[in-house]
Amino acid sequence: MLPTPKKFLIEMRGYSLHELALTYRISDRTFKKWIEPFLGDIGKRRGRYFTVRQVKTILEKLGIPEGQVVDGE
Repeated sequence: MLPTPKKFLIEMRGYSLHELALTYRISDRTFKKWIEPFLGDIGKRRGRYFTVRQVKTILEKLGIPEGQVVDGE
């Protein structure tokens, strides 16, 4: 039997672009390209951080990163 991979919890809070890119294990530049088609749905960041609502939208559009679990699920 193979060991089950560890799951990491995604806390629902504001995240910077860099923090979200790390969650998906990609570069900031790649993450920007991934979310570009959805910017109309996501909206503008408030300063440095995406709001909780924006983070939820990003997770809905891109899917939950491999090996991650959303807080409360």
